[in-house]
Amino acid sequence: MSARAVRLGLLALVLVVGLSVAFTYRRPARSAAPAARASPTLPAAARTENLVFRSFRKDEQSFSLSAREMVGREQEELRLQGVALSFTYTVHGKAQQGTITAEECVYQPAQQKAAFKGKVRLTSAEGFELLTDALVYRGDKGLVRTEDPVRFRRKDVSGTARGIAYSSEIGRLEMLAEVVMQMRDPDDPPLDVTAGRAELHREGGHLLLDGGVSMTQGADTLRSRQMLVEFSEGQQVSHIQALDDVDLRTTGAPPSRLAQQLACRKLDLVFRPDRTLAEAVAGQAVLTLPPAAGQVETRILEGRTLAFSFDEQGRMVSARGQQGTTFTVQAPGMAPRALKSQRFMADVEAGTGEITRVAFEKEVEFQQGGRRATSQLASYDAKGVFNLQAGPELVDEEQGMRLKAEAIDVATRSGDLEGRRNVRHVVQGRKQGGLLGGSGQPVVVTARSFAYRAAEKQARYQDALLRSGRSEVRAGDLVLREAEGRQRVEAKGSVVSRLHPDKQAGAAGQPVTGSSEEMTYDEARREVVYHGAVTLRQGEVLMRSPHARLALSADAGTVERLEAGEPVEIEQGRRRAQGARGTYAPGDGTLTVEGDKVVLSDEGQVVRGRKVTFHVGDERVLVDGGEQVRTQTVFKKESPP
Repeated sequence: MSARAVRLGLLALVLVVGLSVAFTYRRPARSAAPAARASPTLPAAARTENLVFRSFRKDEQSFSLSAREMVGREQEELRLQGVALSFTYTVHGKAQQGTITAEECVYQPAQQKAAFKGKVRLTSAEGFELLTDALVYRGDKGLVRTEDPVRFRRKDVSGTARGIAYSSEIGRLEMLAEVVMQMRDPDDPPLDVTAGRAELHREGGHLLLDGGVSMTQGADTLRSRQMLVEFSEGQQVSHIQALDDVDLRTTGAPPSRLAQQLACRKLDLVFRPDRTLAEAVAGQAVLTLPPAAGQVETRILEGRTLAFSFDEQGRMVSARGQQGTTFTVQAPGMAPRALKSQRFMADVEAGTGEITRVAFEKEVEFQQGGRRATSQLASYDAKGVFNLQAGPELVDEEQGMRLKAEAIDVATRSGDLEGRRNVRHVVQGRKQGGLLGGSGQPVVVTARSFAYRAAEKQARYQDALLRSGRSEVRAGDLVLREAEGRQRVEAKGSVVSRLHPDKQAGAAGQPVTGSSEEMTYDEARREVVYHGAVTLRQGEVLMRSPHARLALSADAGTVERLEAGEPVEIEQGRRRAQGARGTYAPGDGTLTVEGDKVVLSDEGQVVRGRKVTFHVGDERVLVDGGEQVRTQTVFKKESPP
């Protein structure tokens, strides 16, 4: 809210009415109705000039009525012309003088009734002036009334109304209809106030405006059906309450600085003794902040109760809500972001009114498009990041994923995500197959931390363990990317993997376990590549090399080849083989070792060549393209394996 705009507007309104004639005309308590002294007894047709009528109360004059001439009399009524009524009233315990002048007056001394007509002008010692065409004064009842339009002014305050009524007995001033007031200030635009009617109660110290109340200062407006203003004993504004259909709008120009719209059922404003606004409380409220300069986001704050605090300079410094609140951020081309909670507290930059941080508590719910999140604590900063804590969980229906962590950050502008400590990220599996997440198996990653970059469709995990079906990968740093519906996994740092293609059967269907410094799974190229101190095992086949590659079938359901090399060491049962490159084909159970110096040993027997192929399931060995059948003589075996 604009503290300065609201403060100036409402205080000006109070000043106008507070200085109006009837409120300041405080009369002492009345005794028996006084009688005018020396009232002339004249025939009805007689004309008398320069008359003076005086009324006393306890030997003190309360008023005097002078007339240029009396033009007639009918029983107790005296018809006077060129009249002036001087009276005494009390302001803050001090006696003051006021006057009423008019072209004509019908005066009844016994009732102290004077009906003024024609250019009626009421003035006070404080500089107040009221003009109307007719005014009735009843001294015996303490009443002043007119049904005619009136105009009033005091210094920089002026206004109009249709009819006024004042009762000194109960201290009530009424502006009967069509109330219009204006206050001019050399430092600010004029303040205009309109209302259907107004009531000022002296004893209760409050002003009631009713019937379409509107205050306008420049392009800033405050409207409501009713407005109640309460005064302190020193006639300072202490509390203002706007009721029903309250609508406050500011444009962002000085002095408001921050463009906004507040709609609520009830608005309470509490003022300090120095007239600065201390607090504003809105009920059933919706606060809308349009985009500031250079921004595109519209922020909307809704709540059963919204409260705003202001510093001693009248600048908003905080906002809070309770009993259910919703904070929504809207921007062109983006799904709205909404966060609900039972309570919130917002920090506001004094001077600009910009919200710098919002904290939410209890039953927090966040939603943006297909993303939904829950937690017990949350915060929102000026960068557009929602931070969820205390048991947060995020579900993204569009991405088919679920995220849990001790803390989750949602960057609403970019769509990025971050999770910290005890991260559990579940990504829905796909039906088209694949080594990870194929055949509907979800991909589950547990990690110390998680960061997702929406623009690259990339997720990075630290100290991570990835599981999908019977496959898993563990690494210090794990990255998942997706491009054109294809996965890519990059793992670094003490990588340990267990890959179990779901369509492979028999011995070939055993999992491929491995360790390395780095590992990459590329679904588009249908391969898994290992680098750095690679060790791979499938069944009884063990391969060691600096680099290795698994070639997968088109649907990634089977391992077609294991390739390792430069150099490679292979173990299979009692066999040991060394060479530059090695290839294992699980489908037909063959192991091929190539290089300038390939060595195959079996219990002390050695075969050398440039290429050696042997079968995992039998004794066949192919050396340099010539098949040899192992015999006991060659290998000095005592019994077959």
